Amino acid sequence: MVRACVVLGVVLCLSAWARAGAAEGAVIDRWRLFCHVDLTKVEMGDIRSMPDVLAGEGDRLIRPVEVRPDAAGLIDIRSIAGGSRTKACAMLFAEVHADEPTTLRIGTSADWWMQWRVNGQEILSTLDFGNNRYYLGDHNLLTDYVLDLPLRKGSNLIAVKVLAGSRAWFLYAGTDDEVRSARPFQHKRLADYMDRPLEFIHDEDAIAPYDLPALLTAEDGTAVTTVGQWEQTRRPQILAAFNRAIYGAIPRQVDRVSFETTVEDPAALDGLAARRKVLVTVEHGGRSLQFPMHLFVPARADGPVPVVLFIYHRSPTDRWDFAVDGRYWPIRRLVENGFAAASFNTRDLAVDNPEHFREGILALYGEHTASPEGWRTISAWAYGAMRCIDYLATDPAIDAGKIVVAGHSRYGKTALWTAANDTRVAMAFVNGSGCLGASLSRRKMGEHLPGTNLANPHWYNDNYHACTDENDLPVDQHMLIALVAPRAICIGGAVGDPEADPKGEYLALTAADPVWQLYGRPPLAARGAPALEQPVAVPGRSYHIRYGNHDMNEYDWGVYIEAARRQFGLDR
Repeated sequence: MVRACVVLGVVLCLSAWARAGAAEGAVIDRWRLFCHVDLTKVEMGDIRSMPDVLAGEGDRLIRPVEVRPDAAGLIDIRSIAGGSRTKACAMLFAEVHADEPTTLRIGTSADWWMQWRVNGQEILSTLDFGNNRYYLGDHNLLTDYVLDLPLRKGSNLIAVKVLAGSRAWFLYAGTDDEVRSARPFQHKRLADYMDRPLEFIHDEDAIAPYDLPALLTAEDGTAVTTVGQWEQTRRPQILAAFNRAIYGAIPRQVDRVSFETTVEDPAALDGLAARRKVLVTVEHGGRSLQFPMHLFVPARADGPVPVVLFIYHRSPTDRWDFAVDGRYWPIRRLVENGFAAASFNTRDLAVDNPEHFREGILALYGEHTASPEGWRTISAWAYGAMRCIDYLATDPAIDAGKIVVAGHSRYGKTALWTAANDTRVAMAFVNGSGCLGASLSRRKMGEHLPGTNLANPHWYNDNYHACTDENDLPVDQHMLIALVAPRAICIGGAVGDPEADPKGEYLALTAADPVWQLYGRPPLAARGAPALEQPVAVPGRSYHIRYGNHDMNEYDWGVYIEAARRQFGLDR
């Protein structure tokens, strides 16, 4: 039995009753909290008794605050600490006395990384992959991770480390009826899954059986067995289905598109590149919209070069210096590898806001927006990419046959949708795109319905919002990937990004194999699933999964650049 005890003046009230030796119903109602702990000086696993002081940031000594979870089990660390920053560290401690060896069931969640230890033994760590199990607060956060903490006879020290996310810093810890009836979380060690990281991310037993829509069967039931049937019949059918069911068709009518170079620097990046700022003007229906594109072209190129067009929302649009040596958009690295680097700001086309997204490019095409299958922001951003391609395809410094579109997260979705719509795209880098990007919808893992409708109602059309079950969609994402064939696509994910369902991305890419095989290309599936940071590739396709979280970093770019150099013959 677990009983109430007094520890350094803190009463831990534990109601306890036993079933199969478990301390069910026990609740730790007070914790000792240390905020802004210096991780370089404090190793939580070495602490075996209740601490009175810990080393803090800036050579300070931190004394604890005694805190209680609220009725929902929440400890709002950010409010207590008076603010936070990403990966600021808090440590919480509670001491529990047991009359005999037993277990204490706890439900927990955190924003963003956490580690639980009992008497120095690690019970759970999300430090490798982040606590991505909750989504939009649409369920009981105490059931994200249900732990049976092993207690020895006598005193037990429970220690929790919580690293802040970018917007929040909290811990949920407690027990309720849902926790008591839940299946305990089976903690995995990433080190045990280095050769099969896709199996580390989700509990595959939780996935309901599903059937993917037929990729190579036309709407009239005809089997598609030739490139001609694919290009003339099945491909247009699939693109039209995505237009109707999810994204809305990108308008093809443009009265006029014009370009004006407003800034030119022939010696940018210490002389490595010529930089241009190009003002793109779109005119339609008596209205116009302007947006800038930034372009860096290798200064020492012998002829036209491949270009990577990066889609994202950096603001203000006049800024470019942030990316010169950045990990997220590494302009210098691309130029050094023989690529031009181009980018535009998606906010100039449509703001990422459900109340104001219609005020940009969509306002020029009111007739395409009003219907339930009308276009929304993903298509609006893709429209912007296509107008940039209009320019890039005519610039004599750019090889028009080697245009790459790239993006991460929502812009990974946009890059994929752009490549599906615009055959001038020779290659796509689709990073961390997840739900309605490269990941299979019918797996229903990570981000999925109804969460996508709640979080981002302006990304997809009204027909999608009317859908309540992925199995009712006429398409799945392997079909979207297949629209890129026979051109090249590279897809990447991270082991700490379960919301994007990296395994679903890999399965979608391999499920699209049959279309590339129509063109005589080998199947990616034959290469087997990737090990951690060991990409699998065949001509025109690659997939990788790396260590880390939802981001686009140096490793991702290294894989993509290497694949593009192979694809375009730059290593010859």
